[in-house]
Amino acid sequence: MPLITRRFSDIDTVNVFLRGGIIGGKDFRPTATTQNSPVYGIAGKTLIFTTPNATVTFTTPGSAQQEGLDLKAILAQITTALGGNYIARAFQGRIAIIDKTAAVIVNLNSTGTANAMLGFDAALPTVGKIYAAPGNAAPALVSFGPESLTGTSYLVITDE
Repeated sequence: MPLITRRFSDIDTVNVFLRGGIIGGKDFRPTATTQNSPVYGIAGKTLIFTTPNATVTFTTPGSAQQEGLDLKAILAQITTALGGNYIARAFQGRIAIIDKTAAVIVNLNSTGTANAMLGFDAALPTVGKIYAAPGNAAPALVSFGPESLTGTSYLVITDE
């Protein structure tokens, strides 16, 4: 099986990755020009999950479609729709969705109309993978550690 090396900027993201969660690619952290900007046009848009079997249809507090949602409201609506053991959280400004028990992967279909707006792939499914301990059959963790003695990044090597 092939070995794959990945670099992560923080330990929380490593944990989401190894536990079968998914992480969006859009950074929602405020900048000098985007102070907690809401995501406009998200009302009525969807995220469609195959694991768990659920669909999130975003709603805004008002009746106007042009109203936006901030990251906190987006995370709350995802967590509510998924229910049970799943939770949506912000890690390094990006949306991360995990199973609290680390026993089940998260699988997001590519056909959701909110995928691109929230940093998820709109062409291919976004699929989590649970990695076994080193020495077990693939997929398994091979090695994990800091990128360097002075760095804050982490390298994860997996057997796929």
